Amino acid sequence: MTELEALAKQIGQFEETITIRFPPISVLVLPRWGRVLGVDLGNGNLLWVNPDINDVLRRGDWNTGGIRTWVSPERAFFYDNPKEFQGWRCPSGIDPAKYKIVSTNDTKIQLEGRISAKDMISGETLNGEIARKVELKRVNRKVRSLSATITIRDALTVHKFRSPFALWTLVQVAPGDDGKGVVTVPVIENSKPIHYFNPIPSSHLRLLKDHAEFIIDGKKELKLGIRPEDLPNPKEARLEYRFMKLGKDVLIAMSSRTGATRQTGCVDPAKSDPDGPKAVIQSYNSEVESSGLQFGELEIQGARAKMRTDGTAMTEQETRIDFLLRTG
Repeated sequence: MTELEALAKQIGQFEETITIRFPPISVLVLPRWGRVLGVDLGNGNLLWVNPDINDVLRRGDWNTGGIRTWVSPERAFFYDNPKEFQGWRCPSGIDPAKYKIVSTNDTKIQLEGRISAKDMISGETLNGEIARKVELKRVNRKVRSLSATITIRDALTVHKFRSPFALWTLVQVAPGDDGKGVVTVPVIENSKPIHYFNPIPSSHLRLLKDHAEFIIDGKKELKLGIRPEDLPNPKEARLEYRFMKLGKDVLIAMSSRTGATRQTGCVDPAKSDPDGPKAVIQSYNSEVESSGLQFGELEIQGARAKMRTDGTAMTEQETRIDFLLRTG
């Protein structure tokens, strides 16, 4: 039994799962939560899954692990006291929300759900419908490597809501066999990374001429942000994560051409400087001592939704995630 098969069996008593395949690649989807919960290229799950996932599902909580879609800005929707960034909680109307299967085949699944959350700054309530398509697009075998590509396309329609918002795609990853992994973001020379929470120490962040490196080890809560203006190509947000899994080198590359391309399109302010610049690319490192969990996140912020004259807003985000396993 593979790791994904065992995971599907474990959580099957609580929730339905769907596996899409392009042998030897398997992708495990948790429809009710709108999640991609696992990707296996023959060396186990390459995504982080909460070790207490049964309890998470039993409680209807959000942190199952995997790949998810949220709505930003975090300050407005996720804090009871947004002015002071205090009282963080995940609105259940955003996650787990209520997704259902529309269609599925061997390599694709389409979901629909309803999104609802109160903007704690404006007092408005965001209500909308979201359509999500997960597709296993391509598999490439070479002598010493195996790779696969999945795409995730989200379309969100919101009614009678005037405050800024955007789609937000997050991939949860585990530290490697040696206790850490490295996030790499291509940047221009003299870029200015954003320290979203507290200052990121040199042990976890290196800024080089053409890229930034951020360490994920699950030992200290930190969050890195990269402005669209600091990307070599603002029209394509991209970051990579390298780690070891069962002695094999793994690369996860996340990219999108629907992310914010300038400050006016960014909506998520930094806790450390709410009036300062905002990021299109973010990466999070958890702190095991406070949360009991060791994981990291790769994140791309979509562009600010455009409002229509009829009071609705429609925004889409398409994210490509490439997985590469070195087999020799």
